[in-house]
Amino acid sequence: MRFIILLALIPFISISQNNDVQKAQSLFSKGDYEKAVQIYEKLPSNKLPRFYSSYLYSLNALSKYKEAKKVAQKMYLRDKNNLRYLSDVIIFERKNNDKSEASKNLNILIKELKTKPNQALTISNNFNRNEMYDFAIKVLDATENDNNRTNYLIQKAENYSSLQDYDKMITCLLDLLEYNASRELYVRNKFQKTIYNFGIKNETFNKSLKKFLISYSNKNSKNPIYSDLLVWYFIQNKNYEMAYKQSVSMDLKFGDYDFTLLDIASLFQQEKKYMQANKVYNYIISKNKKDKLFYQAHAQKINLAFVSDNQQLIKEVRENYDNYELDFPLNKITVNFYSAYAKFQALHKNDYESSEKIFLKILNLDNIKDEVDVADAKLNYSDILVYNGRIWEALIYYSQVEKKFKENPIGHQAKLKIAKVYYYNGDFEVAQAQLDVLKRSTSKLISNDAIDLSLLITDNLSLDTTDIVMRMYAKAEMLAYQRKYIEALSLYDSLINKYQFHSLVDEALFEKYKIYYELEDFDNCIFALNKILDYSLNDILADDATYFLAKIYDEKINDINLALLNYNIIIEKFQGSIYYDFSRKKIRSIQIKQNDNL
Repeated sequence: MRFIILLALIPFISISQNNDVQKAQSLFSKGDYEKAVQIYEKLPSNKLPRFYSSYLYSLNALSKYKEAKKVAQKMYLRDKNNLRYLSDVIIFERKNNDKSEASKNLNILIKELKTKPNQALTISNNFNRNEMYDFAIKVLDATENDNNRTNYLIQKAENYSSLQDYDKMITCLLDLLEYNASRELYVRNKFQKTIYNFGIKNETFNKSLKKFLISYSNKNSKNPIYSDLLVWYFIQNKNYEMAYKQSVSMDLKFGDYDFTLLDIASLFQQEKKYMQANKVYNYIISKNKKDKLFYQAHAQKINLAFVSDNQQLIKEVRENYDNYELDFPLNKITVNFYSAYAKFQALHKNDYESSEKIFLKILNLDNIKDEVDVADAKLNYSDILVYNGRIWEALIYYSQVEKKFKENPIGHQAKLKIAKVYYYNGDFEVAQAQLDVLKRSTSKLISNDAIDLSLLITDNLSLDTTDIVMRMYAKAEMLAYQRKYIEALSLYDSLINKYQFHSLVDEALFEKYKIYYELEDFDNCIFALNKILDYSLNDILADDATYFLAKIYDEKINDINLALLNYNIIIEKFQGSIYYDFSRKKIRSIQIKQNDNL
């Protein structure tokens, strides 16, 4: 009878235990680890697998490492095939500062993993989660083979990164590319993230990376992947000259580096290093493949002359391309060249008739009417129309491009030009509506230009009951854009004299400086810049005016003392200026030259 009663009680005991497990799990989920542990430790061992992870987590959270070790040991004795439990034992030995025991058990674990290698990654990750990166690496080292090497090298690199052992981290990732070249993007991203961790440059890692990339590139001269990474490294560090030299070296060895070289030329151009950009374009042209990239390089070379207003480049373009029709028949792969040259014809040779004929031929070409190349030609043609005062005709072509390529950078470029047309015409509300959209452009350059023009409009319109001053300024800008410099200067002078306390006066003076610089009238450049500084040293353009004064004295007038004076003003009074580093480098360069001449 008693036996029967006991048997009858078993289901109730089981139900009670299950309820206890559920109660403990509920407390665990709420973060009440103390109360959860009190229940867990009273539950029978046969229930342990159900709540093992929660129990162990709770003990760890309470820093009860000895108790946690005992729980892990209990599970390991129940199931020695599951080496996760042994790794838990080791973790809590380490946390309890039982270093010798942890090391001894790690050796046992590694020996066991030889027969159970499929558990190695799980074990390694367990050590990693508990910040035992050295143990994670030892597990991976002991079980690495040809089949798992790709994944293991990635895991080891992560652990070495956590240990800040950058040399070994870099070595793992570079070795990875030898086995799996398809992971190049992953490796680049990892390097990029480590170089600029939270926006702060890691110089230690950066130097190590350069050292290893050069070494691997030299040792693996037949494999371009390391040299590609070296080019990428130089670009990340804005060392475009070295990126160019490395790319040329690889191009001569392997070929097909034209796209990389075009990118480098573009970066030179962004930095206003026009002669270096021209050197890159000349190299691409010298290969003489007569393909699309060849003609694109020619086109970019012409555009460079236009953008830079560098007389040497302009002269070179004129000499090289006067007989362009003989060398470059108009077809779908020469469109870029013809478009660039037609713009050059108009702006630097004042041959608007020939320019328009070329553009109309391009726009009537068959088979490529929807191509970006033709869209670019439309933008160039529209620019010429604006130069000629035919702004509403220009607006038609700009609008066609913007509508056709809404989500493309060239469409954003067209939209910016539309905004400028309305701005020139004094339709500021319409211009602002276009600019508001462009502020969110994925192109940083277009976005910044849109923000700058938008701020110019809003900041200055808010000061007036009328928009008369803003209209004068916008019209003067258009005249300057059209190279009607005398008319533009006259209008700027009217604005300055009539509205001498308006915020646009300093902007007008700065625009006058740019015109005089274009005309190589450096005395008037200096006068305009000093006038800006007369208003206030706290003016938003004060650092610009000071820096360009220094450059004129340095590069055009050769008055070193006045150049140094103005460079030093930047250092002393404008520490947050974008010109600060440039000025510091200039001062040092001048001082070195002076010392050499002593």
